[in-house]
Amino acid sequence: MPADGIGCQVAVLPDERTALALTSLVDGRARESSVVVAVDLEDGTVRETHPATAPAILVSRADGRWALRTTATGDGKVTLGARQRIVALGRYDLFNHYFDIRYAPDLLFLQGVRDKWVVAVDGRARRLFPLEWDESRGGRLFGGCGAYLSDRAGPALVHSGTIHDGAGLLAGNSFVARRAYPTGGLAWVFTADHQATALDVDGDLVYVTFNSGELVVLRATDGAVQARQQLRVNGHRVVPLSLACAGTGRVVIGTLDGRVLDCSITASTRPD
Repeated sequence: MPADGIGCQVAVLPDERTALALTSLVDGRARESSVVVAVDLEDGTVRETHPATAPAILVSRADGRWALRTTATGDGKVTLGARQRIVALGRYDLFNHYFDIRYAPDLLFLQGVRDKWVVAVDGRARRLFPLEWDESRGGRLFGGCGAYLSDRAGPALVHSGTIHDGAGLLAGNSFVARRAYPTGGLAWVFTADHQATALDVDGDLVYVTFNSGELVVLRATDGAVQARQQLRVNGHRVVPLSLACAGTGRVVIGTLDGRVLDCSITASTRPD
């Protein structure tokens, strides 16, 4: 990784020997840009470097293909990997358009502001389904983190998000939802009072962390709560920022204060 860079996103490629790291660079005139580096996970060697001309976010899919979406106001272009092919998608907004989906078969983005659509990009933008599943509500939904899975209930996205309100995040206005893929049909919704910070799936279970410091485990087929735990270290609550499954009943969680927690889901964390 460049010495003057700050890493902000990491995606492990299917070979599990290489990771893509998106780094933000700031030059002497305080202009920020982004660069994608391919890093050898065994020795940290940078194998490839792919610079961008502006700040961007990284989106990847299950086969290792990746793209950058420019976050500069008024730009809104998507650059497809090292090929540098550009697709116009419309402006990116931090609160509206964050949509980080793991293991997806397509490069997935959100398009639009109030009436947002989930779109797949591969040479062109292809609309899949509206982010809002309840048109009668007239709500404005914000995107979040999520993961693709395919189980006995069929292929789906399990993703988090929030419902916008001028007064801020109201109780019950954060959610985790399972949507059929690629049609978007709603299977279930889990509601929460706090924003989800990370999500991963492992077999029949969905693991979600919230900025309240809570870890919640949901059954993938119906959203039923299987376990929940307030994360604490030496009696003090911690704020989780990242999460990855590391085997059955085990997750690794990165926290706001720089800790890495190796957590096991035991019977004591399961609800009565």
